[in-house]
Amino acid sequence: LFTQSSSIWCFKCQKKIVPIDGKCLTCKSDDIESFTHIVAPHPIPSQWPIVMVIDPHPRKKDAIGWFAVTPSDDVVMVAEAEADGTAQDVKKVIDQVEATHRLLVRRRLMDPNIATETNDKLGRDWTIRKAYDDVGLRCDLANDDINVGINEVKELLKPDARTRRPRLRVFSTCERFRYGMSHWSWAEHARPGDQEPKEKVRDRAKDFPDLVLYLALDRPNFAKYARGAQIVRGPVRPERY
Repeated sequence: LFTQSSSIWCFKCQKKIVPIDGKCLTCKSDDIESFTHIVAPHPIPSQWPIVMVIDPHPRKKDAIGWFAVTPSDDVVMVAEAEADGTAQDVKKVIDQVEATHRLLVRRRLMDPNIATETNDKLGRDWTIRKAYDDVGLRCDLANDDINVGINEVKELLKPDARTRRPRLRVFSTCERFRYGMSHWSWAEHARPGDQEPKEKVRDRAKDFPDLVLYLALDRPNFAKYARGAQIVRGPVRPERY
């Protein structure tokens, strides 16, 4: 469904089509519309809440994305980054991006599988999530149900019948995300002739697509983020009395 150039959508067939004489070749309907998921960067209203999603990894760069949620619960990916090194190094990159784009983050989500990994050599209660917590990057654990998540992402990618455009739009500057979405795929069968579809996603190029998967499973909602959460700037320290 993800398209970086102008494609045509049939609202009756609910799929991308190649029209003939302004109509869908399959159902003959003229209820069609051109669409793309890529848009030029534009100013984001300050009242639109921002959600940051991070997919950390101990042996390669962390994938990070920032998404604005509109009052109609659409999603606009406004920035991306890759960062490696210590948790402090990653936070410096995140701080730089948020300062450059003036992003006031209302929610941070992290891959739950990596976040809860432990390492006894670094401390009995050490986890990757705690390492980020300690430097002021407080993240909630994302839902990672791959099958449900893919259906939720599909709903974001489909053009909406009322607005005539997809619920997910991506700034053209988010090149890593665009590459990942256009190269993401299921694993192939080990033996030719196998008919049952595999349920395993290829590791290659999946880090940035995972970001929108975690966001979709959080059910992006303007009211929930705008009114139900504080701006997440860093560690909250108790008052001294």
